[in-house]
Amino acid sequence: KIPVVDLCEKMLFDSIVFACLKLDTPLVHKVFWPYDKKFAVCLTHDVDEIRKTYQYFTHFMKHLFKREFSRAWYHLKSFFADKIFKRNPYWTFDEIMKIEGELGVRSTFFFLKETAKVDIFRPSTWHHYARRYDFKDPKVANIIRRLALNGWEIGLHGSYFSYLSADKLKEEKKDLEDVLGNKVYGIRQHHLNLKVPDTWIYQEMVGFEYDTSLGFKGGEGIGFKFGTSFPFYPNVHGRDLTLLEIPLTIMDICITPNEEGWKMCMRVINEIEKYGGVLTLLWHHTVFNDREYPGWTDMYKKIIEFCKKRNAWITNAHEIAQWWKLRLQKSIEYEYRDSILKINSKAKFIKIYYPKNKRIKILSPNVRILKKEANEKANSAVVSIEGKPSEILIKVVG
Repeated sequence: KIPVVDLCEKMLFDSIVFACLKLDTPLVHKVFWPYDKKFAVCLTHDVDEIRKTYQYFTHFMKHLFKREFSRAWYHLKSFFADKIFKRNPYWTFDEIMKIEGELGVRSTFFFLKETAKVDIFRPSTWHHYARRYDFKDPKVANIIRRLALNGWEIGLHGSYFSYLSADKLKEEKKDLEDVLGNKVYGIRQHHLNLKVPDTWIYQEMVGFEYDTSLGFKGGEGIGFKFGTSFPFYPNVHGRDLTLLEIPLTIMDICITPNEEGWKMCMRVINEIEKYGGVLTLLWHHTVFNDREYPGWTDMYKKIIEFCKKRNAWITNAHEIAQWWKLRLQKSIEYEYRDSILKINSKAKFIKIYYPKNKRIKILSPNVRILKKEANEKANSAVVSIEGKPSEILIKVVG
């Protein structure tokens, strides 16, 4: 429930700010997100199955046992209606595109190539059969390309046992890239299967730039599995991998789309906003059929609209990974002498903390103040550096 790593990091950072101000010295650092957005939201969907199969029976039985007779009857009735009218209740891509288009956001779709074996006598394996589809199926290939053409990202949903095999990951990545006609940058493992650190090593070996499998599975709740809401490069045997891990925060099946579920989401969002991390959402594409999963679509829209009001950067997983990599590469150096702050920065956005009783005056023509803030301890300003990175001068007055 609490990102303890972020909490400790903030305590350390606040101590550094306090020390700088006691020494009457400004503190300069790179912002976490573009334009100093308060936090980031990473939108994702796992494409587990593209058609409804055994769920007609399992959902019917589930609602029957719960004495939800109208919903049980719906699944029984729809089995025949869907067959007669050739309807596919799990083909919700156009609905998602419409929703996100109206909200002005784009997400990542992770497509699956399942190869795990099915045992008719083991119901726990039945889902492997239902989740088998071919990237090269004309209908699937068309939606993959149409999504990508309209600004959505396509990633790989690694098959059930692929987390144990670099060769299997490589094969699945290539098959998806052949259909997409472009590079696949990211992955989420099916069922969030991870063998740490082996899976991360395999993912790096086959050329993935990011993974977003680190999270709680259904029934485990929501929150911060490794104690952080920030992306990070896993350190394995003393080496930082080139693979970025974007932690998963909220998966749809871990909550219910009601008032209690909303309160759970709010608690997590408030924590992320406090520390400035990233909220990663996983909403399976199937839940956007409101007849099958009432309330899930509204919950998804409600979270996005709430985060937009909180000044979050809302985007897809690849955009998060690109920004984080770029941020890491952009160096920043500065010195402070005779009230002049001299900054050499390759970063476009920087934040300056300075004493409460002072103000700053921009001396360089290519620098623009985006916003200023003040609290009982310090003043701060976020500035944007226009054009090519160069040395900039800022005077601290007072």
